Amino acid sequence: MLCLALSLNGFSQQHKIADNNASSQPLLFKNLQAKTNCPLSVIDKSFNYNKGRQIILNIDSNLTLTGEVLEKSQPDPQVETINVRCTNYNNALLTLSRIKQENGSVSYTGILHNRTSGDVLLLVNENGRYFFKKQQRSLVIADCPLPE
Repeated sequence: MLCLALSLNGFSQQHKIADNNASSQPLLFKNLQAKTNCPLSVIDKSFNYNKGRQIILNIDSNLTLTGEVLEKSQPDPQVETINVRCTNYNNALLTLSRIKQENGSVSYTGILHNRTSGDVLLLVNENGRYFFKKQQRSLVIADCPLPE
């Protein structure tokens, strides 16, 4: 019983530390709405660009992503991924994946993040429509500090 109490207390303290770190990080997407519509045509268009190319994605009137394609890969025939350094968002990394399902349908996943900010944008599908949703970074990406 004592071990369980010590374990829970240790977890609680670690959770408080993570909360404090997240709140001290600046919010990169604070001027955006909690949820931004993302047309499927814009997502699909991003896969037309190759490594080294400049890209402009006009998501909506409040969100335009500008940057350079860092990498474009196809690890298997069903999955294609593109990484973009978004220069207009403090060099945040946009990662988008296009996944072809066995039934012929296509789905997308994505994230826009910067390791120095306290928030991220996640690409989510809600009833067949795609949105970028703001999330607290610490809830999506685990901090892995390097040893000093």
